[in-house]
Amino acid sequence: MAPSQHIFLKTINTSSVFILSIVVELNKIVVANTISPLCFQLAQERGRKTKTTKLMADGIGLT
Repeated sequence: MAPSQHIFLKTINTSSVFILSIVVELNKIVVANTISPLCFQLAQERGRKTKTTKLMADGIGLT
């Protein structure tokens, strides 16, 4: 659990559990929307090793 979520858990009372579950579900959606395009891009680049290696090098500042 992320530190911010842990702090939020400590501050809520029992009547706020429903709100917490909504926040957790929204976080899952945000993570899914962030990761899915990256996975799709990696799948597209598979088999084109030169281009993939260059993209990876650009991403970590080695070029």
